Amino acid sequence: MRVLVCFKMVPKLEDLLDEDWQVGEGLGPELSYAKMIINPDDQSALELALRLREARSPEETYLAALSLGHSDQARRVAQSLLALGFNQVGLISRDGQEPFAPDVAALRLWPWAQRDFQLILTGARSADGQNGLTAMYLAELLAYRLITEVIELRAGAGGKIEVESLSDEGLVSQNLLGPSVLSVGNAPSAFLRVPSLKDRLKSAPLAPEILAGPQLAGDSFAELVGLERPDRRRQTRLVSEGGAEEKAALILKALNDWGLR
Repeated sequence: MRVLVCFKMVPKLEDLLDEDWQVGEGLGPELSYAKMIINPDDQSALELALRLREARSPEETYLAALSLGHSDQARRVAQSLLALGFNQVGLISRDGQEPFAPDVAALRLWPWAQRDFQLILTGARSADGQNGLTAMYLAELLAYRLITEVIELRAGAGGKIEVESLSDEGLVSQNLLGPSVLSVGNAPSAFLRVPSLKDRLKSAPLAPEILAGPQLAGDSFAELVGLERPDRRRQTRLVSEGGAEEKAALILKALNDWGLR
């Protein structure tokens, strides 16, 4: 089985100051000094792919990874993936629209994704765009089945692959039938492993494939009109006086005032 994992580098948004949250010439905040990391959901997708190959044996599973952008950080991540045993890693040039244009991102991934991959994994959402639509557009372009909010992959009997995903009804377990796109969500304990020094030295002669992005006609349906940093501060009220009943009454009043009860 040929498996492709699509990943992207995203800024560590905790590094941004309040004044950086405004639309600039590049249709995004100023990120030049923010540390770039692998998108968390994409890390889970990469790790689940590695676990699946271990369960099926390396000879049965060909692993490839693909990312938009070939910055220095992306190249370093690509080298680490090769050290972890990915058979192939591709980096596609980009023009900066993708964080807020899922249709554009899918169109740039599509030509490579058509290379006879039976299983394609992506992160459910990216830390910057947060639209959750890229996997849907990619599945539509490929005419593949789509399974969202995937949290686990298992090797089943007879070469089948069992997929666990979350739905409104709870946990769903199903066997893959035909080529599929899997959108990996908040998978528990799926942290991307770190290659050993021995693996890094062994993979040193290898290099990612730098790919030219396809020429796209027209603009994305999505238009960025504003940026707003969410207020993540927690409401607090310190209760330091009175007995237990008085404190409990004050806590209940605060919950009512905040609409939490």
